[in-house]
Amino acid sequence: MRERLLKQTPTLIAAYFLLGCLARLASSPTLEMDEAEQVLLSQLPMRWVYGSQPPLYTWLQKIVMAMFGQSLFSLIVLKNALLASTFLLTWATIKRLTQSHLYAAIGALMLMLVPQYIWESQRDLTHSVLVTTCTAWTVYLVVRIYQTQSLSSYMMLGIAIAAGMLSKYNFVFPVVGLMVAALFFKNTRECIFNYKAISTVGIAALVIGLQVYFILDARTEVQTNISDFAISGISVSSISKGIYSFISDSFAFTILLFGVSLGVLYGTTEHEELDEDSFEIRRYFGMSLIVIVLLLVIAFAVTGGTDIKDRWLQPLYYLLPLYLCLRLAPYYDEHRQNVVLLIPTGIALIIFIVLPLQPLISAATGKPSRRNAPYRELAEQLIRKGDNKPQILAADRKIGGNLKLIMPGATVISADLPSLDMSINPSLPTLVIWEKKDTGMAPQRLFDLVSQGLQVTLPDVPLDAVMADQYYTSKHQMTLNYDVIDPQ
Repeated sequence: MRERLLKQTPTLIAAYFLLGCLARLASSPTLEMDEAEQVLLSQLPMRWVYGSQPPLYTWLQKIVMAMFGQSLFSLIVLKNALLASTFLLTWATIKRLTQSHLYAAIGALMLMLVPQYIWESQRDLTHSVLVTTCTAWTVYLVVRIYQTQSLSSYMMLGIAIAAGMLSKYNFVFPVVGLMVAALFFKNTRECIFNYKAISTVGIAALVIGLQVYFILDARTEVQTNISDFAISGISVSSISKGIYSFISDSFAFTILLFGVSLGVLYGTTEHEELDEDSFEIRRYFGMSLIVIVLLLVIAFAVTGGTDIKDRWLQPLYYLLPLYLCLRLAPYYDEHRQNVVLLIPTGIALIIFIVLPLQPLISAATGKPSRRNAPYRELAEQLIRKGDNKPQILAADRKIGGNLKLIMPGATVISADLPSLDMSINPSLPTLVIWEKKDTGMAPQRLFDLVSQGLQVTLPDVPLDAVMADQYYTSKHQMTLNYDVIDPQ
């Protein structure tokens, strides 16, 4: 029974994320922050710069929307396909190294012991999901090159590196870490100093060169919304704050992974031996992790960065579950193997149940989440009143993206997405909308957007408002204030 299940691990992984799509669709029609952002960015033509983020995720999202329409399904299916790909590539990498379905399953399931991979990525991430998939693809190709040194693998590696750099800029850390670590071992050095590697460098350099050119051409836009790596002046204080942030977030990122994978070792003595290739790659993965960490510490010291977001660590620590699998799995007897397989499986099943119920749970605790926001009902009220307009200026991307999904014919601009500012047409009837807060007044950035884009001053008192109960509760309402501006 266990052997049959282990052989079916790839199928079970694919089924898990497919069912995750259906569960998300059933839980709430409301978009999360990053989902809403992609709906808004999909209005723009294909371009190399979308604010502070690289373009690949938005390119892929536009392609999926062209296939399935602008819908919540299009948003969810892309992300879950990428998540499934990350887990499947992990499985394939370990399987290729060890020829063991057991080790491959352990390696893939170890990813489920990292909350950012199994919880945050399903809840609301986009670019971080894609860059982690590209990292997994890169690692798989590195292993394939180590074993075969085929020209096709080198060429595909160039594409994978280019895709990673078009996904998120922190991809530079794992790719440089893998390259530098390869210099420490004879067999991996031979893979680098090989004429076939020219194809890798050529393909990656061509795409990255184009990317850098367009970044420099739009550097003002790129710099407008960089928040993952809070940069300040270089000082002892800033360096210490940056390193402290890195250590604390790293601890939170890895504690469950280390706790389970090391905890089940208690009392074990015997172990199997890995073959030479697996042993060499394990050492290579370990050295790569050391280099990546050192690179990040140097980055803090050079830039004066003081903060790091846990999602930023996803591609940096991707190698850790693979290394721990190769390092620890040979020590697990059958009982320990079952434990290290069942715990992450149990976590994944709990998340599968809890995540779709999040709006219901949030409402019950009196703290509605973003998925409780009743944008569909609010938009329908606007439509019934006749106040839906061909152009909408929204205070933030949550409002803008959700309204765009319900009113696909409108051009929607969000005050917190500078990439869209140039899309404003002052000759169109415009709906200006924001969430009602304490004063009821529009936020300053929306005042500024209306003033600059429409050349009019937004009134202090809103024209009207729409209100609806939050999903799964009648105790909490959401109110959107708005003004309608007609061209003169």
